[in-house]
Amino acid sequence: MIVDALKYPFRGDDRARTFGIGSALMILTVLLVQVGRSLSSVIFLLAFVVILTMLAAVFGYLVRCMSQAQGATCDPPDFDQPKRLLIQGASAIAIALAYFLVPFVLILIELVLSGGAVTGLTVAMTLFTYLLLLIELFLLPVAITNYAITDDIRAAFDFKTIASGVATGTYVVSFLIAFVCTILMRVMEIVRGIIHVSFGGMGVLFLVFTLITTPIAFYLYMVNARVLSRGCANALSPSNPEEPSDKTPAGDNVAGN
Repeated sequence: MIVDALKYPFRGDDRARTFGIGSALMILTVLLVQVGRSLSSVIFLLAFVVILTMLAAVFGYLVRCMSQAQGATCDPPDFDQPKRLLIQGASAIAIALAYFLVPFVLILIELVLSGGAVTGLTVAMTLFTYLLLLIELFLLPVAITNYAITDDIRAAFDFKTIASGVATGTYVVSFLIAFVCTILMRVMEIVRGIIHVSFGGMGVLFLVFTLITTPIAFYLYMVNARVLSRGCANALSPSNPEEPSDKTPAGDNVAGN
């Protein structure tokens, strides 16, 4: 599984184009975030819309990668059908926001009740909120994979199917692999932030570091999408050659348009 995930981004004849588009979107996002901090509120709002659009495109592409989870060997999808790509990315973002809505509300309630004071109730609520966050972080990749495979956003909230996806040793291993990849990405982000603060903002070192590490981050995102979706795919909407499903996987649906 890990070997398949590590090789997955390098498959296909269009891998250079895929890396180029994905890396460019992420680099532009990083640069716009940094530049936007010094802009007026109106211009920053416009920049924020552009940032969300580019993030939706990247997330949409990762959803397409996850839609291939039930294919043992396949090439990564293309960055085509931009409108559909943005819809898939926006759907993934909406699913994530829905999953984290309850912990967010609990945090607000905790802040209101505590008034800055530490009590037994606030400690208990904090521990419960963190536990809930960990559970939802564990469930979310399976939810998005189920959406990607079925091309139905309601599948992301089919908790019976999602529970069967997470209740496997394969998914636990895949989650740990993705956790390591995520740590590597966070380390690169922290180092980039240190460079930004220590060397006067968007200097040459910051730009060079961003140009080098962003394609690596995009590669790790693709690895995460592949390993997480493959880890739970066999328990999600299993294909049956005798009873073909009327659902079309998200990636195939896009390719056919």
